[in-house]
Amino acid sequence: NVTGVQTCALPILRIILYCSILNACNTASTNKDIQSKSYNNSRKIVVKILPLGKVPLDYLQFVQLNLQKDFSEVQILPKAELPKFAFVGLRKRYDAQKMLAHLQDIYKKQKFSERTFLVGVTEKDLCQNRQNAKLWKGKKGFGVPDYGIMGLGYQPKGEHIDASLKVNINSTKRLRRNTKEQLLKLIKHEIGHNCGLPHCDNKQCIMRDAEGGNHFDEMNGFCKRCKLKFAVLDN
Repeated sequence: NVTGVQTCALPILRIILYCSILNACNTASTNKDIQSKSYNNSRKIVVKILPLGKVPLDYLQFVQLNLQKDFSEVQILPKAELPKFAFVGLRKRYDAQKMLAHLQDIYKKQKFSERTFLVGVTEKDLCQNRQNAKLWKGKKGFGVPDYGIMGLGYQPKGEHIDASLKVNINSTKRLRRNTKEQLLKLIKHEIGHNCGLPHCDNKQCIMRDAEGGNHFDEMNGFCKRCKLKFAVLDN
């Protein structure tokens, strides 16, 4: 995890990579103390899934069906266009941080309730860390600017989570197999960040850091420690 924008280890909705294809997931964080007491009951959370561009309906329906086991309500919103300002022409990818800003604007304009999380899903490739390549020099998977990521979501730090931080973006681009199942885990990972969960050192936990790779098939769900921090009713 990184202060400001956090790179996660997971890998089709977000309200979220130069020379080689990389897998990573990021979270942007605030500067308050970490707590997630306000979200100790996932049954109070409403999830709205927003397809950005063309996304297979069966992917969205699979995610909706399975998230309904964990959250009070899950809705698939009408498709929206991808924001042109987020496109990185040189890499033919979309800047994940700008995608988050786009989702924040949608969240505010739609005046969603405080208990709503907006999940953006796209089939387009996402990228991150365009301005700070030197910060990642020598770290696995992050040696070049515009490195590819699977998803990005804010990781608020504090008891009270501002509504504008309840957004995340997820891409199917780097989910190579078991795509529906991996997408579901990716979205749960990003929602976990939205609720204040950092990356986890348990290799089988959904909150595991991807570290430049796709490890979703090794993840069985939220580990006991992460469940205590965020009471997700895992499948």
